Formats: sequence, structure tokens, C-alpha cells
Amino acid sequence: MSGPVVSAHLVTFSSLRDAARSLARDRHRLAGVPGLRFGRVIFVGSRRSEAMSPGWVDPRRQLAVCVWDEEPALDRFCARSPVARSWREATAQHCEVRMRPFRAHGTYTGLEPLAGLPAGRAPSGPVAVLTFANIPVRRLAYFYRGIHRSTATLHASEGLIAAAAGPERWYRGGMTFTIWDSVEAALGFSYRREPHRGIVKLVRAEGRLIDSMFLRLEPYAAEGGWFPWSRFAGPFARFAEAMPSAPAPAPPAASRPAPGARSPRA
Repeated sequence: MSGPVVSAHLVTFSSLRDAARSLARDRHRLAGVPGLRFGRVIFVGSRRSEAMSPGWVDPRRQLAVCVWDEEPALDRFCARSPVARSWREATAQHCEVRMRPFRAHGTYTGLEPLAGLPAGRAPSGPVAVLTFANIPVRRLAYFYRGIHRSTATLHASEGLIAAAAGPERWYRGGMTFTIWDSVEAALGFSYRREPHRGIVKLVRAEGRLIDSMFLRLEPYAAEGGWFPWSRFAGPFARFAEAMPSAPAPAPPAASRPAPGARSPRA
């Protein structure tokens, strides 16, 4: 596949120690991954809020979002990186969703990883939406109160397949990831349903964010499962079943038989 792709990785680490090691190291390791334009790793919201409201978080639950130059870069990362290996081997739950961006707007902390992306036609099937907000300290209370007020409406929205969100940079940044059965369902919540509609309108009118970025994406491959305790576990399982699976990581080169070598007998 040519052109940029976006991957989302939702994981639950088996222990707090593994989670702490991952979060302490992975942000720095991601910065040096070849072909990675943009990467963020966050704690997601509490179990009580279905991983949305960013008050109390469980460090074992993390969401990583990555923007890649092209799919082969993502394949190499999954096959070779200790970061990707920890997301699979040190976790009790993980899922990966691969997506093609068809609309990108704005910047986050001054970065625009999909700059120049031509606007594409929305798909007829499922879509995913990623939002990033860079919040001034004086607006933190307003922003997070708005998320809390909107969570119940989001959960009740028709067409929602799965959702997760969480804070970044000591709550001065926020990120949301939602999957919908259609672009109409996604836009219906964002721009037509209160209280979210009013919050978006006020934020735009008064410039209440330093900067923000919105990505609309077409999922094309998925594997693994959502949080098993979540209301979204079943809908995500049906969504993933209807998608091609993400490619399995290739075995390390050392474990592959040399050309012409005989396979060992059982």
C-alpha cells in the first residue's frame, strides 16, 4: 500500500511493572523508529467511564497512535521492534487497527504529520476518528469538564463501535480514538448532538485551545480484542471479524532456515 497509514494499538499490560517500563521507554524508542512520522502513547481513562473520562487512569491500560510513511514501515516495526513485541508479549489484552487517512486538519503541539494530504472521499463503511487537543493551563478545567459532560452522550450514540481517550503531557494534552459504523454517525455526534456540538462551537469561536488536530480514517485491517470488560468488546469483535487481520509479525531473521537448508525432523 502506498502513502501514509495510521495504526492504533490498545493494550492492557499484565503488571504495573511492565506498564511502567513500557511507558518510560516506549515514547523515547518510538522517536527513533524509521518511517514513523508521529507517535503518541497515553494512559486511557478509567474502567468506570469505559476508558473515556480522563480522571482516574490505570497505568496498565495504554493507547498508542502512530502515523507511518507507508505500510512496510509499520510491518518492519511490528516484526523487529522491542516496543511492538512488548505490546504483544507483556500484555493480557491487545488490539491493533490499521487505517488509511482520508481527511486531516490542524496541528498538535505544532506538528502536522499529514501535511499536504489531499482530502479524500469518505468510505461507505466504518470510519475512525482521532482528535488531539493542546490545552492552555487556564482552560484545563473547562476542557475536561466538557469531556465528562459528553461521555454519556457518546456512549449512547447510535453507530459507535468503540472508544477510548486519555490525557497526555500531564493533562495539558488530550487524545480521543473512536470507531463508528459510518461517517454520518461520527459527524452526528461531533457536530449535531449536545453537549458536544456546543462545546466544539464555543472552543472554535473563542480559540480555547493552543492547537488541535483531527484525523478521519478508513480502517482496513484489525486484530486482537478490545478490553474484555467493556461494552465495546462485542461490537469491536464483530468489526474486527469483518476486517482482514493485520499481518502477523515475521519471525526474527535468525530463526528462519537458510536457503536450501533441510528442515529438522520431528
